[in-house]
Amino acid sequence: MTELRPPVYAEGRALLLVGLRQHHPQATAAQSILEQWEAFEALKRMPGAIGTTTYGVVCGNNPAEQTFEYMCGLEVADFDAVPADLDRMQIQSQRYAVFTHRGKVAKLRNTWAEIWNEWLPASGYAAADAPDFELYDYRFDRQAGKGVIEIWFPVMPEYDQNITKTLPQLLNL
Repeated sequence: MTELRPPVYAEGRALLLVGLRQHHPQATAAQSILEQWEAFEALKRMPGAIGTTTYGVVCGNNPAEQTFEYMCGLEVADFDAVPADLDRMQIQSQRYAVFTHRGKVAKLRNTWAEIWNEWLPASGYAAADAPDFELYDYRFDRQAGKGVIEIWFPVMPEYDQNITKTLPQLLNL
């Protein structure tokens, strides 16, 4: 295991992302996501991209089938100039616990496991029903496959999970 440092909490702004979006079986995700990133990097240029920071977005988790959806993307100002063969994603503003992974991208899975299995149960937070993402900026060396990766994990206070229940349901009436 890595030594997971406490997160920084941040209000993430809304994002418009463009890139490649694929479903992955959990058992083979490490290899298939690597191949997805290679295909994304081969695109070279994204029309309307804002900067060079890339995002790895995790969404569409399906525990029953042990699959999830992952998107490699860049931020854009709008979707107007995006070619039809590229995928689009809009992420709403959200409260996040932001973790920092330092080291090899191959060990990123360990950091995710610590967040879910150790930090989250003891945090007083619940995972919000929103995409989480990895942020790869100038601190990450793509050629070496290592550096700093931020993990933006959407959170809400644990008590918020009960908001959808009515008062009689909460009181067992």
